[in-house]
Amino acid sequence: KYPTIDLTALIKELAEYEHLSDQVVADEATLKEWIFEKKKAEVLFYLSLGAEAMEDWTVCRLAGDRLKKMAE
Repeated sequence: KYPTIDLTALIKELAEYEHLSDQVVADEATLKEWIFEKKKAEVLFYLSLGAEAMEDWTVCRLAGDRLKKMAE
């Protein structure tokens, strides 16, 4: 099984590192809402084109520098 990442903790840690802790507005509810709304809009777009939802599939993408690093 893959490890899970606590995005809010990561964001807060990065903000602290950059001395921007007072500017962090992300919390778990905000992130979930943003991710859900983004995904919802994408799904609705494809459904409007006649696509069928395949709920048993999960799509992942490895690209850019991370893909290059995997190739090394």
